[in-house]
Amino acid sequence: MAGETAKNSVSGWELIERNTTVRPNRIDHNFIWQSRDSIGQAHKRLGVKVLGDEPSIDRWFIKKPEEWEREERKTTPANVILPALSFFLIAAFVIMMLLKFGSNVIKGRAKLRLLGMVAVISFFAFSLKILNELPSFMASYFTFVPLKNWYIVEGITRTITVLFYSIAAAVGVGAVMGTEPGRKMREKIPVRENILLSIIAVFYTAGILSLLRWFEIAFNLPVRNPTIILPAFLSSYFPVLSLPAQIIKKLCITFPLVIIAYLWFRRKFTSDWKLFVAGAVAMVVLSFDSNRLFSEFVWSAVKYLVIFAGGWAIVKYLLKDDIPIYISAILLAVPLYYAAQWLMCAGNSFFTLNAVVSAAFGVLLWLAAVLHFKST
Repeated sequence: MAGETAKNSVSGWELIERNTTVRPNRIDHNFIWQSRDSIGQAHKRLGVKVLGDEPSIDRWFIKKPEEWEREERKTTPANVILPALSFFLIAAFVIMMLLKFGSNVIKGRAKLRLLGMVAVISFFAFSLKILNELPSFMASYFTFVPLKNWYIVEGITRTITVLFYSIAAAVGVGAVMGTEPGRKMREKIPVRENILLSIIAVFYTAGILSLLRWFEIAFNLPVRNPTIILPAFLSSYFPVLSLPAQIIKKLCITFPLVIIAYLWFRRKFTSDWKLFVAGAVAMVVLSFDSNRLFSEFVWSAVKYLVIFAGGWAIVKYLLKDDIPIYISAILLAVPLYYAAQWLMCAGNSFFTLNAVVSAAFGVLLWLAAVLHFKST
């Protein structure tokens, strides 16, 4: 596994932890390997779960020093209050989106047929994602829980999850109907410059994120055990099947939430520079979330601000506030993002195949969006 995923020799790693879990259907073996070469004060680790004769799971992460962990466990008023600020900020935007959705339904701006289609498509997309995770379905089961009860709880939990995302997608789409961005979304996409601008936006964002991750590793900046290479859902039949759910999250839930927040800020802050400052302050508030150390908060705030400034530049100057182009950029960016992650495992034909299919899927989505807007 080390040779396939990291192109490293096993001699560069040492086994520091192992345990076994006996389950009704198999025996699981858990291993933690640590690189002999430390990254500053931290250590690079590889966690491996061998799930009987089912697909194994591996993850790369950074283990922080013990003194960092001890400092994080300290409870102070700031540790309690500051993370709550980001929660209330997001909650305020969600409430505004719900109010906008209700207003659009009452005034007849929200087309119920379209919202129903969004909910149905979302239901199938998230159901497909859950079915795709069946190979690792039993990974979280422990023998002290009756198997029947565990199946019931898991079934109810996953059903609620699918229904929640389906309804949230419909609410998100309904919230932006009747707004100026909603009107622009129904306009034609300028086809000629769309591919170039989308690709530039994708690689600009990827470059910013890659640069930030390089800073974290090179200068030993505080990180919260991030996954370095692989997304969690790779222990599945065919990871690319999870892409529709990821796209719906971005397109029908996250993106409408950002639009509603933007419209609210624009009414409160009339000039561009005031709007930019307000957005930057919101990013700083969001960076409070789950960061206990001051150094973690500072670095998190820097990351949020850099990403916000990059997104502002893309939308304001590169895409020139053209919402359809921004949507098509998302349709292209999401599959390419996961394709890039899978291609980092070059040498493993399974992940390479998923990367190719993912990239092709992204291009097809972009073409579908272009043809749809051209026809309208």
